[in-house]
Amino acid sequence: MTHPLFRLATWGAAILVAGSGPYPAVMHPLFRLATWGAYVAALAGLLQLAIAVFPAALGVDPGVWGAFYGIQFVVHLALVPVALALHQVYRGQESMLKEALTALGLAGMARHAFVLAPLALGLISYMQEEDSRQFAMLAVGAWMVLASALGIGRGVPPRPLCWLGIATGALYLVAVWYRFQWVGVWRDPANEALAADLARKGVLSFAALYIVFPIWAAGLGLWLQLRGATLEAGQPSWRLALEPFLGLLLVVPLLTEQPKVLPGFDATQFVGQFDEYDCADFASQAEAQAVLRTDPSDPNRLEGGRPGIACPRNQSPLDPVPVRKQLREIEPLYGELRGHGALYFVPLDGFPRERVEALATYYRERFNLEIPILSGLPLLDTATNRWRDQLIAQEVQRSMKAAFPTLSGDSTTALIGFVEADMYISGTAWGWAFAHTADSRTTAVISTARLGLDEQGRPATDDLLQQRLRKATMRYIGMIHFRIPRNNDPASLFYVTIGVRELDRVRDDLRTE
Repeated sequence: MTHPLFRLATWGAAILVAGSGPYPAVMHPLFRLATWGAYVAALAGLLQLAIAVFPAALGVDPGVWGAFYGIQFVVHLALVPVALALHQVYRGQESMLKEALTALGLAGMARHAFVLAPLALGLISYMQEEDSRQFAMLAVGAWMVLASALGIGRGVPPRPLCWLGIATGALYLVAVWYRFQWVGVWRDPANEALAADLARKGVLSFAALYIVFPIWAAGLGLWLQLRGATLEAGQPSWRLALEPFLGLLLVVPLLTEQPKVLPGFDATQFVGQFDEYDCADFASQAEAQAVLRTDPSDPNRLEGGRPGIACPRNQSPLDPVPVRKQLREIEPLYGELRGHGALYFVPLDGFPRERVEALATYYRERFNLEIPILSGLPLLDTATNRWRDQLIAQEVQRSMKAAFPTLSGDSTTALIGFVEADMYISGTAWGWAFAHTADSRTTAVISTARLGLDEQGRPATDDLLQQRLRKATMRYIGMIHFRIPRNNDPASLFYVTIGVRELDRVRDDLRTE
């Protein structure tokens, strides 16, 4: 059977060949641009569907792309010339209300272009642009339905294509409606089941949309290519250039929003040298955001999956104004290091127990740490990605938690597991990882597969492997047992991102007074 990636490439090549001409010599430039826009939108829709529905078959994790968001930007931007072309074809044929609704669709598409720059620069947050994104997506769905309905009455484009456009727009509106509902409940733990159900329905709706949408968009592109020379573009109008800039009305308020004022809340009492507090210690997202704003180095690791936003799942009141995170450039001298509860080592999936015992002896003699070693643990089948022949770091952590529910359920107990097999972190673009904690303060997993290789990929000496393993383990002992935050000091064990090469140059000790 042909690999889905090759099938996708074949479809893309076919559309590109079709879109390459020959163009009618007298085709209006707007229609030529709209033709390419329709083909690009169709390809983006196919890619969106492939990555969202077939991530394992393509070897791509959906978290790398951002579910139903990153490629939506391409789709909407590519549809702008299509909307402008149809607007010109229908100009003079519709009422002012219909023209205004078409302009609203253009504004919704253009909004994605206007919001990208301030979002990338950290001037606004994903939380801020959430509401305007929903309105923009509703506007685009309404435009799909309206533009197609106008075409049915005029007979241009062909009626089957218009009905397909109406179905596409209707699916878009249904998917956005489910997302609207999900946004309203996902922060409430009491509605966890409802949020999961709405998320599932939303993903299924978007999947159905991106099955129909590429057919409609490619059909529009083909129709514009074949009939572009026979269509009237109409007279230029200043409104044609102005309408996309209506999208600015959805963006400007975000740039002027001020941080939430919390009378009586003192953020400074939550700021210190170590990772002492988590999101559950704050009554609202706005309180956590105030603490992040007070100390942008974020020692408490409050910043969630959205850059510049602390504890996005916490309840209202919300403070969506982003904070630019600034890790310490030089690792400070730590005061008295105080461990948080008990710490255990866990050999996983046949990892040599004698190597773990040697580590425990090393930390006992050098740092006076007593670290019991739990019994060896086989991993669950779900911990391995058969397509990649690698362990999934998050699933390895879940295996540990499932095997030791009492210990893992104790917030004062930390488990560090060791595996020999290669490992990767789901939801990242990295091909492999030698360790992982995510936001967990209680579990970490370390793989020796890459630690045992030199820079040329050949097996390293046992002394080099042992040195790297000690540093890697000390890094995670520091983070989950002593709660030492990450920093931007390249010589520190707690440098924000460390690969095998960085392990060889960082200090192997803790900077204590």
